[in-house]
Amino acid sequence: MAKLQSSEVVGVANRPATICVNTVCLWFDTTNLKPMASYCNRSGAGVWSTGGALITARRVSAGAGTQNEGLIAGGYATVAVSCTEEYNGTSWSVGVGLIIGRYGLVGAGTQNEGLVAGGYNNVYTTCTEEYNGTSWSVGGSLAVSRYSSAGAGVQNVTLVAGGNNGVNLSCTEEYDGTSWSAGGAMITARYFLTGTG
Repeated sequence: MAKLQSSEVVGVANRPATICVNTVCLWFDTTNLKPMASYCNRSGAGVWSTGGALITARRVSAGAGTQNEGLIAGGYATVAVSCTEEYNGTSWSVGVGLIIGRYGLVGAGTQNEGLVAGGYNNVYTTCTEEYNGTSWSVGGSLAVSRYSSAGAGVQNVTLVAGGNNGVNLSCTEEYDGTSWSAGGAMITARYFLTGTG
């Protein structure tokens, strides 16, 4: 039988009575009217810390890679930018810029095998670019132009879902390293998404 070692009851928005036991929190969702459980980090592990600042401040960029081998490309800094930066776990360094500067693009892959797709720069784009750690090259075009989609995967097995090109999209596309093909549609069309996996 499990033994209660410690507990805490706290109140937050939508969780008026949250009971935390060790690392599991039980609470009642007052909006959806159902009991919920979630993981609570009480040990101090997994705490966020400050990393190196980007060289070029921007928003709605594409990201890829890992904590110690990160990649960021494109974005918006008063105009669409093409700059690429690489992270080594401590600081950012300048990489080779995208062929087409844009923002709201999706990213996938790793620092040395990265991919970006879609985005916006005066028009919604279908362009895909692949990164080899040194330079960007043109990849297969998306079937549907879009920006602010969700992206996930690696350079040769990538997923793009949702987004917007004047209307919210539910369509999904899958990349095989050469071309995009249609995947199953999302249940709800939407944009400003994020993806992982």
